[in-house]
Parts: sequence; C-alpha cells; structure tokens
Amino acid sequence: MIVLLRWDKESVNRNPLDNIFPNQKARKAAEQLINHMSKNKGTLTSSQMKTFALSLDQGLGPVKYSYKNFYRYVLGKLIALGLMEKDVPLWSESTKRTVLGYRLVQLKIPKRSPGGEYNFWKAAWLMARSWNRVLQEHNA
Repeated sequence: MIVLLRWDKESVNRNPLDNIFPNQKARKAAEQLINHMSKNKGTLTSSQMKTFALSLDQGLGPVKYSYKNFYRYVLGKLIALGLMEKDVPLWSESTKRTVLGYRLVQLKIPKRSPGGEYNFWKAAWLMARSWNRVLQEHNA
C-alpha cells in the first residue's frame, strides 16, 4: 500500500486525520472508529471491529461508509502508518479467552522536537505529537 502524507508547517495545529484522509467520508469514519475504540480502552477485538464496520456500511452512525473500503482504506492506512496495531492479543470477557484484535498506538517520541530546520524528521515528530494529542483528548 502506498501512503501519501502531507505534513507541513501549516498542519501543526490541525487534526492529523485531516492530512491522513483527504476524503471527508473516510476521515469521519476514522474519527468514529477512534471514538468507538476510546470507549473500549483503545482496543477492539476482530469481531467487534467487524460489527463496527458493518454498522458503518448500514449507515447506522453519522456517516455511511462501505465495509470493504473501511477495511482497505481506513484501517489499512492507520495500520500502515503505525497508528494502529493488528493481531494484538486481547482478553475477551464474552468468551473468557484471549482473542486477536486491534489497538490504537500511543507513539513514543521525545519531549523536544528535532532541532534545526524544518525537515522530514521534524515533520514526522510534529505529526506523531498531533496523533498522541488526539488520543489523549479521547481518553480524557
């Protein structure tokens, strides 16, 4: 999967989902996913993710988004960028056993940005900081 990501000086205070998903429907689907996962401690089992994707496909939430496109585009991009982990062992209360699922990733970055000019490393640090802030807002 090729991931194009534009992160410049003007993007510093914006939501990173605006830059990751230029398509408004995909961005809203990603926001709904993050909201849903935040209510569940940042994790979803595979069956819970399937249920969420089907609810988007049926238009039960604020945005109607295709099941197939959700898995391919939204989840694929979040996993490719390292913002979400797949096949993470999770405890399922309903089945009383460990199952595989998805988890939002809090990125580990230094407190201070890379010094010097604005380059790739500074842009990556700013994007990671913005992502961590989004997760912190949802967990608060």
